[in-house]
Amino acid sequence: ENWVFVRWEGDLEGSSSTASLTFDSDKTVNAVFALKEYSLNIHVEGEGSVTEEIVEMPETADYRHGTIVRLTAEPEEGWLFVRWEGAVDGIENPVVITVDAEKSVTAVFELLQNQLFAVGYNHNGQLGDKTRVDRHVPAFSMNDVKAVSAGSWHSLLIKGDGTLWGMGYNFHGQLGDGTATDQHTPVMIASDVIGADGGENHSIFVTADGTLYAMGDNSEGQLGDGTIETRISPVPVDSEVKNVAIGEWHSLYIKNDGSLWGMGRNSDHQLSSDTTDTHYITPVHIDTDVIHVAAGKRFTLYIKSDGTLWSTGGNASGQLGDGTIETRLSPVQVATDVIFAAAGRDHSLFITSDGTLMGMGNNTEGQLGSGSVSSSITTPVVVDTDVIHASGGNRHTIYIKADNTLWAMGLNEHGQLGDGTTTQRLRSVMIDSEVITAASGIYHSLYVIE
Repeated sequence: ENWVFVRWEGDLEGSSSTASLTFDSDKTVNAVFALKEYSLNIHVEGEGSVTEEIVEMPETADYRHGTIVRLTAEPEEGWLFVRWEGAVDGIENPVVITVDAEKSVTAVFELLQNQLFAVGYNHNGQLGDKTRVDRHVPAFSMNDVKAVSAGSWHSLLIKGDGTLWGMGYNFHGQLGDGTATDQHTPVMIASDVIGADGGENHSIFVTADGTLYAMGDNSEGQLGDGTIETRISPVPVDSEVKNVAIGEWHSLYIKNDGSLWGMGRNSDHQLSSDTTDTHYITPVHIDTDVIHVAAGKRFTLYIKSDGTLWSTGGNASGQLGDGTIETRLSPVQVATDVIFAAAGRDHSLFITSDGTLMGMGNNTEGQLGSGSVSSSITTPVVVDTDVIHASGGNRHTIYIKADNTLWAMGLNEHGQLGDGTTTQRLRSVMIDSEVITAASGIYHSLYVIE
């Protein structure tokens, strides 16, 4: 007690407290310990322990001042080390601290639950695994995640405590961390968040009090703050909001009264048919009695309270599902008995009340899972049954079945399907189990295991 192992001397060398020695002759070994005279108080939050190891000790009688100590956090089984707090902070483990005054350090551990896994393209760090290396097999990214969304090249997640985090491409400030620097590990953006979504180069989120915030590129007015100025930190846009969605260059949200609003690019009338304006820098009213909304590259999908699915905007690949490839200047009804909708870049997905997953639009990479390829499927086709959630990327699709298995199909050149290959899949393949939510970007995918 109160002593710390420093090093081995004699026939055994090194500073690791555990070492091996081969007895092929008589041996002499000294274990050198130093009296723990420095004031370094170690605390633990959660289930785990911290090992202290002296790295360097000043050559003085009293070595408390300036002693360099390595701290290693060791979680108990079923727990995860998440960060240091106090005299050192961050997620590096082990970490080195110089004791030149009385210091206090806390190692924070979390129970392993709702684990985020990410796969695919990672050049901008959008997988959040501390690297910029593409992953063909899903890699663990963060713990205690309850919701995920993906922009084109960045990712957003909401933790169990309501904090919003982001990682990946940030040149336009779409992560809202006050910088324009890419992040390859998650950074915290805001607290008390209930919903978020990412677009090409911008993001929006809504807090528990109904306030809508936006950040990032604003060249088309997609942030809705009345300007076209880029915002590297979140700016408030509206109040009494309950749901959000983002397309490539436009943003959408539903207010508490069921009204649907949008801002940003309107070149294909993805927002409004009232005028010929190509963009809106402040929110414009779209429809009423709306309960769910989704958006693709230049089109919008939404569900009304009676279960009808409506679509508007660009339709070159048949993604509106109205049997044509004609741009729609105003919303058209596509289906009934719909409970969920999602949009890829140029394809659309929706789920009916009996769990049937339907799809329409671009299928050049098999993203609709039909077993063949087509540049345009203009009316909805059955993709699978017993489905509870779906997400569309650039030219790939992921979805979750009622048994919580995750399935994927389509383009896979960066491993974004997560099946361990870069092989295109024209029909869906199972990726993982115990999955509760998922999202997909241009070439990457995210999902949470319970």
